This record gives sequence, C-alpha cells and structure tokens, in this order.
Amino acid sequence: MHKNNLKFIRQKNNYSIDDIARILKCKTNIYSKWENGDVIVPLDILDNLSILYNTKISYLLGIDKEYKIDYQIKPIDYDILSQNLKMLKKKKYYNYSQIGKYLNCSENVCQWYFNKLMTLQTDKLIHLSKLFDVEIDELCGKK
Repeated sequence: MHKNNLKFIRQKNNYSIDDIARILKCKTNIYSKWENGDVIVPLDILDNLSILYNTKISYLLGIDKEYKIDYQIKPIDYDILSQNLKMLKKKKYYNYSQIGKYLNCSENVCQWYFNKLMTLQTDKLIHLSKLFDVEIDELCGKK
C-alpha cells in the first residue's frame, strides 16, 4: 500500500483529527488508523475526502505525489465505475477468472465487484487501476 497523504492534506487545510472524524461521522481512533496507514481507507471515505479537499483519490492514496486542487471533483459514479470495468475487461480480453486471480479473489467475487453486487475494496481498485492502466479517478467516473 502506498503511503497516503491524509495527514498532510488535513493539516494543510487546518483540520484536526477530531474535525475530520466528526465530518466523516467516524471515531477518531479509526480515522487515525487510516491516516497512519495502519488500515486501508474504505472507498466511500476516500470519495468523501476527495470532495472535501477538492483533490483526486489517487493523491489521497499517495499514488499521485503532487497536490492539486481540482474544483471539478465529483462523487464516485458507481454506474460508470461498473461500466468502465466491464468495458476494460472486454477491451483487454480478460475474463473474470483471470482478473480474480490478479486480485486474489474468486471469480464470483470479481463478478460481484464488476456488477455492483459487492462494494469494491480500495486495494482492489488500486490493483484494477494498474491492471487496466487507467487513473483511479477516471476509472471511478470522478473526472
């Protein structure tokens, strides 16, 4: 997992850990674990933080190194995410079994991710972004 930029961006925007925990409606100790990289931040939380800070999920995760404010940031569109995953699967000639092996999950779980029957985990999204060579925010329909 990449070293995230949550602490830097929180401090740059003059928020305390308590402020962000309150905004996200989570416990302070949980947010601290996300910020310290002890626990992977759930995708819906990354989406909310991306909107709050007007920046890309890939920056929050530490994949993009440069902090850029982007006032075009939109919430994740899970329909577009699903459509993009299916389109890229077809374009790259992958099947669910191959992608499942790459993600270290079963073929069925992979299908559930692609068909929105199961929430896509952040680490799986990062791997899919690499597999399909597409930027995370673009894959999620945030751009």
